[in-house]
Amino acid sequence: MTTAHPTDLPGVAELAMSNRRDINALAEKMSDLSATTRQVVDDMAGAMQDAYAQFLQQATRAAEDDRAKIAALTDALAALSSNVAALQESVVSLTAAQAQTNARLDALADALTQTNANLAAHKAETGARLDALTDALTQTNANLAAHKAETSARLDALTDALTQTNANLAAHKAETNARLDALTDALTQTNANLAAHKAETSARLDALTDALTETNANLAAHKAETSARLDALTDALTQTNANLAAHKAETNARLDTLTDAQAETSARLDALTDAQAETNARLDALTDAQVQTNARLDALTDAQAETNARLDTLSDAQADTKKEMAMLSGRVSNNFGSRYEQLAARLAPRHIRRLLGFSATKVSHTAWQGGAIIDAAANSDNISDDEAGELGRIDLVVSGNDRNDEPSHLVAEISVTVQERDVIRAVQRAGILRRATGQAAVSAVIGTAIDDAAMQAAQRHGVVFIAIANLEADD
Repeated sequence: MTTAHPTDLPGVAELAMSNRRDINALAEKMSDLSATTRQVVDDMAGAMQDAYAQFLQQATRAAEDDRAKIAALTDALAALSSNVAALQESVVSLTAAQAQTNARLDALADALTQTNANLAAHKAETGARLDALTDALTQTNANLAAHKAETSARLDALTDALTQTNANLAAHKAETNARLDALTDALTQTNANLAAHKAETSARLDALTDALTETNANLAAHKAETSARLDALTDALTQTNANLAAHKAETNARLDTLTDAQAETSARLDALTDAQAETNARLDALTDAQVQTNARLDALTDAQAETNARLDTLSDAQADTKKEMAMLSGRVSNNFGSRYEQLAARLAPRHIRRLLGFSATKVSHTAWQGGAIIDAAANSDNISDDEAGELGRIDLVVSGNDRNDEPSHLVAEISVTVQERDVIRAVQRAGILRRATGQAAVSAVIGTAIDDAAMQAAQRHGVVFIAIANLEADD
């Protein structure tokens, strides 16, 4: 028979922790363990023909060895899982780095977009300002044309006035000539009047001459003022042209600066393009490494699948072992439990008389023999069919008279170690019997010991605990 020594288990764990350098060796080791388990099971099956005590001891020792081997294999699998987790963390780190690179590229693209937008906005602003200056210059020219037209109109009006004056003078001259003719005709009438009229006419002609001289002086002054204003407008237009030239030079200088900035931006974009190419190369390298990692992970996955298959084989073998152990344990427990229940049923009446003061006590029902009390209660209309079935599962019923000499029953659940579920069942089943019979029913649990949760539940529900420890002595 091939038996795995306990010192082989650290070797399995060390092999699993060696970064998976020899999965085949681990598989062979696991195969040996599986064969060992099957051999143990075969030996246990053969040993069942021997004495019961020797078989139970061997089966227990084989199960402990199997648990130790499975624990070692579990540690090995945990080591493999940690290595896979480390690879996954590396992949997550690479993904985070790629996301950071993409974020920086997006930020640079946004900055370039903003720069182009600023250039477009400045270009639009410069165009708007040039348009405004063009409009202003157009308005200035229009104003000059309007002023020129106004000056021409005023000069035309003055010319018309002078023409009118000349016409008036001509008319006056004609009138004067007519009057002179009349005066000449009247000369014969009065020389004195003629001389006086001649003097008056000469005076009026002198006044007209002075008025004409003043008019000519006013025209000359207005002409000089108009010339001065035209000169001022010419100077203003020259200054405007100079300002436009200066602004144009400034705009050209700023455009040159923007052109240089654009060239620098293009150079930076070229550098970013080169950096992106380098990043892409690194990403390609990382992709290749990821492919290799995936290949290794696939290999590990296959190895893990093979390991899981072999572990399933071990688990099946272990399950078979546990089933056989459970069958053996169940047989022993049933044998021991049945003996304990029978002995507890025999001793329970006198404990009930001592603890509860019952008289005329007798066992009226047991789980293995039944009893008339339960048969009658099960037919009661006060309980359901499910509750009637629950009455048939009561371990023990002891009937008698209580301290008031009234018929009463004790409903007990029997277990070597009383647990909380035993207490709950006793409470429920005593309540069902109480409703079915219309008589008092006390709930109790019987055992050699009671755990803490069961004791708390018993105190909470008023359940009596009857301890029967040394059955042979009490009997």
